[in-house]
Amino acid sequence: MRFNPAATLLFWLAFLVACSIRDGLPLVLVCLVLAGFSGMLSGRHLRRLLRRSFWLILTMILVPLLMTPGIPVSFLPYVSHEGLQLAVMHGARLLLVLSSLALVFKYLSRTELVAGLYALLSPFNRLGLPEKILPAKRLAVRVMLTLAFVEGKPVALTTAEGGGREAKMATRAAIKSPPLPPLALAFFSLPAMVWRLPDLLLVTGAILLIASMAIP
Repeated sequence: MRFNPAATLLFWLAFLVACSIRDGLPLVLVCLVLAGFSGMLSGRHLRRLLRRSFWLILTMILVPLLMTPGIPVSFLPYVSHEGLQLAVMHGARLLLVLSSLALVFKYLSRTELVAGLYALLSPFNRLGLPEKILPAKRLAVRVMLTLAFVEGKPVALTTAEGGGREAKMATRAAIKSPPLPPLALAFFSLPAMVWRLPDLLLVTGAILLIASMAIP
């Protein structure tokens, strides 16, 4: 059984928001468990994300570790207890995001991921939010291009509803960058979003995760 991509993304975002306010030992335990599952189930994606986020992880850990005033740690020069705690929390939160994102990449294909994002954003345009503020179609195409660049694979670049400008821009970029594989012009279609009872249960779980933020 596969969940609707939009419901999957909604649950993932709710999980990250709910975990963002947690700290201490519960956050570290959840992070370690999730990282272990992610390493077993989607190790390739996790290793790629960690490799590409190395400098971000290093900055998020070293800056609070070395620049937070407080009670000095006897066995670590220039490090305070408060700084060490902040560095561990920042590292745990970042590892939580990357581990959960690797699981999302494992569960959803590139097309499903873009379709889920478009399904979440397009209702705002239908409700009257101008596309200049939230261009759902363009965002979907650009996310597709970004994922293709990250994975280093060819991608179909234009849609039946229009993505020609992005396609031409990406083609010119590919021509100017010989090491990258050539990006082929083609059409891609997003799968229809069919909502079933398990998807509604997953959305309910996302709502409960958000509601759990009120629990101290």
